[in-house]
Amino acid sequence: WLEDEGVPVARTSALRIRSDSALAQDAGFADETPPPPRPPVEPGVRATRRKISYLPGWLRAVNYQKTGLAQPGEEGRCWVRLQRPMVSGEPNQPVVRLAAISDFSSGVANALDLGRWVSPNADLSLNILREPEGDWFCIEGRTDISNDGVGQSSARIYDDRGPCARGSATLLVDRIPGQRE
Repeated sequence: WLEDEGVPVARTSALRIRSDSALAQDAGFADETPPPPRPPVEPGVRATRRKISYLPGWLRAVNYQKTGLAQPGEEGRCWVRLQRPMVSGEPNQPVVRLAAISDFSSGVANALDLGRWVSPNADLSLNILREPEGDWFCIEGRTDISNDGVGQSSARIYDDRGPCARGSATLLVDRIPGQRE
């Protein structure tokens, strides 16, 4: 639990499952789908959303290469890598990088006008298929939002080798304080 003045504000849980590479070799279960192509990194160019009035801290902490802005009901895709360590002076392990970028699952296909709306994750689930590799991850996702302020996102996450995880989140959609209807 994470508490603030004695009140629980967040929790996390993990289940570590043993792995046996001999199983996949014998049964042919592994998904060998190649990852989507990665757009070239353009030094000094930051990806931003339409009408965003500021660049959030989490977006300043990553390289973020998006292939296009999502439209309602469409899937979105981006490649992301952390630029900084999560803990100062400690290198990020691949599973740490994966967990950190999985938060993008809700934003990669979110077509909201971020100048008027916010949609924080109420929860985030990450299901890891195999140990991730490398620095870059591709997120292919979809976000669905109802008219009553509730949304849901889901994503497939790839590293340079192929699929490595899936993520999902529940979104709470609301107007930015002070915005008109």
